[in-house]
Amino acid sequence: MVEQAVRLWRFHGIKVHGHESMPTREVCETARAMRVPILVDVAGQAQVVDMLAPQYPQVDFIVAHLGSFGDDWRAHQQVVDQLVRYPNVYSDTSGVRRFDYIVQAVRRAGPRKVLFGSDGPWLHPGGSALSTTIRAGMLIFSVEMFSYSLRSGESLFPPEANPLTMPNPFQPTMI
Repeated sequence: MVEQAVRLWRFHGIKVHGHESMPTREVCETARAMRVPILVDVAGQAQVVDMLAPQYPQVDFIVAHLGSFGDDWRAHQQVVDQLVRYPNVYSDTSGVRRFDYIVQAVRRAGPRKVLFGSDGPWLHPGGSALSTTIRAGMLIFSVEMFSYSLRSGESLFPPEANPLTMPNPFQPTMI
């Protein structure tokens, strides 16, 4: 079934949700054979990555929610360590509300190991105190990421979206 999805329907990976099951040997072998990554929501059980990543070095594992959609800082910290330790482990930012761990992941593992993610079904994108806090946090996070990219010499932005060359949306205009 995965082979058909990849070849005929152009699927680009396999997703496994930890509340239902963790990646099995069969899933990992299929991903390796098809040369597709596995996006895995480990549901706070980040130690699963320590079993899979070294055993399947040819498979890229993307750990959803930096290891925990439920704000488990221990899982976030463990995944940050795994990003540094394993060349085939990546994470996404979806549903992560503790921005300090995203910043730490980028600083320690590099910006290419942290992928943008938009999966957050229980997070309303606007209109609440929480979303205001999240937007403010993302602004701080964006400044941190840009600051990191300047220090590291790695650009997080394509030339046409470089914040240094774009107009400042907060700049007052003269009439």
